[in-house]
Amino acid sequence: MKFEDLPEKIAIFPLSSAIFFPGTILPLNIFEERYLHLVNDSIKNQRIFGMVQPKRNKKTECEFRKKSI
Repeated sequence: MKFEDLPEKIAIFPLSSAIFFPGTILPLNIFEERYLHLVNDSIKNQRIFGMVQPKRNKKTECEFRKKSI
């Protein structure tokens, strides 16, 4: 996917204690209702979502905004 094809905003999935490299597969065990909704909505509407590794003991509420580097 090219940078210009990315949406302005994407949903964020916080994922602690995981190392994930581009082009690899990471099986997820999703059980929280809000994250089930996030993933199901992404699949249904063919949208991407991002993953972040939150700092320990911090509540994670994130929003991605596309920015040219």
